[in-house]
Amino acid sequence: MVFTVGGASIKYGNFITAIVNFLIIAFSIFVMITYLNKLNKKMESLTKEEAKKLEKKYGKKKKEKEVEPEAEPTTKICPFCYSEVNYKATRCPHCTSSLVEEKAKEAESKKKPRTKKKETE
Repeated sequence: MVFTVGGASIKYGNFITAIVNFLIIAFSIFVMITYLNKLNKKMESLTKEEAKKLEKKYGKKKKEKEVEPEAEPTTKICPFCYSEVNYKATRCPHCTSSLVEEKAKEAESKKKPRTKKKETE
C-alpha cells in the first residue's frame, strides 16, 4: 500500500501494520498482568488453614509482609537555597549559609512565645 506525491512514495501499509502489531502486543500484556493481579489477590486472601494445606502440598510458605521501622532522616533542606544537605551538616555546601544559627533561632522561638506589649498613649 503506497501512494506517491511528487517523487516521494509514502508507505502507509507499513505504518498500519506497526500499529496493529503494537495493539496485539499491548493487549496480550494487559491480559497477562490482570491475570497475575487476580492470582496475587487470591494468594493474599488465603486463610491460615488453606495456607497450611498449600504448604504441605507444595512446600512453600505464604510471604508475610514485614513492617520496617521508620528510619531517621539522613538529609534536610537548607532554608536559604532549598537544596538537600546532610542532616549533621553545620553549613550548606551549596550556598555556604550557617545552619547552626537557624537551629538555635528555631529552638528559641519554640521555647519563648512572643507576647505583644500594649502601647499606651
